[in-house]
Amino acid sequence: MVKVSRFGVAAKAAGLVRPGRVVGDSGRGGLSAWGWLAAALLLLCAALPWRPVEALCVQGPRGDVWRVPVPLGQAVVTRYIHSVERTPVEDSYYPMGGMLHQWRTRSRSHNAGLPWKAPERGRFLREEGWLVLEGGLPALESIRLRVGNETFGHNELRVGSGSWEDLYRQFPGERLCLAAGRVPLWTVWHKDG
Repeated sequence: MVKVSRFGVAAKAAGLVRPGRVVGDSGRGGLSAWGWLAAALLLLCAALPWRPVEALCVQGPRGDVWRVPVPLGQAVVTRYIHSVERTPVEDSYYPMGGMLHQWRTRSRSHNAGLPWKAPERGRFLREEGWLVLEGGLPALESIRLRVGNETFGHNELRVGSGSWEDLYRQFPGERLCLAAGRVPLWTVWHKDG
């Protein structure tokens, strides 16, 4: 007798149940459950490299581009020494939808061009010796970052909870362009993009 579930009538009408066997068994003429699973896994692996991910695109001084994946909810943080105040400053950006959303700026001072007043939709607060401006900051398509050297600027970059990259040693005196983008996952698997 044919095993028929509660959807047996519909299965018979669709031709999925034949007398004497159940569709999906390991007999001739169809894939087993393991076959379907293997096919689905193969398709997933083939499609994964094309999945779009948020990334930080860094264009170097000679036009070379690096794409660094940014995990969802992780910030891109630039850190430098302010040229006039000689105080450390950290700016946090979140890449989303092709824009770098500036969310937070931390500094030890608020003079000479550093934020001193909260924007309309932001707030100013203190945090263990830092003056912090949160929210209400602009979303930018790209950022031009003028990199200093060991003496001036001391620029560094960190993505997520990764380690700090010493830009001032890698690109002293150069200008970098930082931009957000959605790129296929395979483009961030190797440095040459």
